[in-house]
Amino acid sequence: MQFLHYKIPWITKHQHRLSKLEIAPTNLHPPKINQPEAIDTLISRLDELAKIYNFTYARASIRNQKTKWGSCSAKNNISLNINLVRLPDQLRDYVILHELVHTRFKNHSRKFWAELDKFVAGSAKELSKKLRKYRLSGTA
Repeated sequence: MQFLHYKIPWITKHQHRLSKLEIAPTNLHPPKINQPEAIDTLISRLDELAKIYNFTYARASIRNQKTKWGSCSAKNNISLNINLVRLPDQLRDYVILHELVHTRFKNHSRKFWAELDKFVAGSAKELSKKLRKYRLSGTA
């Protein structure tokens, strides 16, 4: 009981914080992704953005990853998550441009973020925060 009374201020504080959170409904069974169509959509957009902004990359692959929206290897191979097709266009483009900028900057330095800001609508860091609200389901 003493422990419980000791923790009451902490519990109250966190209850208040949780009550302020916007609870988004989760779709436990999202619709199936048409994989050939999704692959075509993502590769086409990757090529389009690379051409518009003068980026080059070695190879592209589309995977059903459980923890990453995308990645860029040291050899400039770009991997995109098939679940990107479920995101709003602005966030999909953000992820693709994020990986394209990694072909020039292999880290998340200030220079990387400044470069990314040149290509995205708005602040890249704000888009990164918006992206965190979306979960990877791993169920393409």
